[in-house]
Amino acid sequence: MEVTQVDQYESDTLDEDSIEKNDSTKRVKKVCEKARTKFWIKDTTFNTGSEAEASIKSEWSKHYTNYTDKGKRVYYRCKKARRRGPQCSAGVSLLYHADSDKVTVYKTEADHDHTEGEIRGIDEDIKKCIEELYNDGITKPKLIIRVLQSRQLKVPAYAQLNNFGSGK
Repeated sequence: MEVTQVDQYESDTLDEDSIEKNDSTKRVKKVCEKARTKFWIKDTTFNTGSEAEASIKSEWSKHYTNYTDKGKRVYYRCKKARRRGPQCSAGVSLLYHADSDKVTVYKTEADHDHTEGEIRGIDEDIKKCIEELYNDGITKPKLIIRVLQSRQLKVPAYAQLNNFGSGK
């Protein structure tokens, strides 16, 4: 087998020129949203963490945690807004003080700005109605759908009724 050496290839146009042309055609402007700053207002102070958590659990879910010199700070988001998507402006945070067992609750000055139509799952009023129907002996999803339609309530999907019924 014979080896031959080939001269270096030289193009008529510079590679840099072609790269610049490609960059100019592929440029896409990214639009960055301005980050919303939240202003936190001190609300109440509890002696234990369990008291503070019990006071906020109903409509808040844990979002993230920061560790600072003052102590551990746990941030909560509104449960009514979807996890992935635009978040509600309202928020709560708990500061577990490093030097004592006290917990301070902070709330944002912003009010809730989510829409009520985006609730996932079966509405609480409809759940109560379905539970009453289960207590009365109506357990078949199709019968439940007919009863809800006759009462002119929002009818959940068949799969939602099956899942709700399997938990009973």
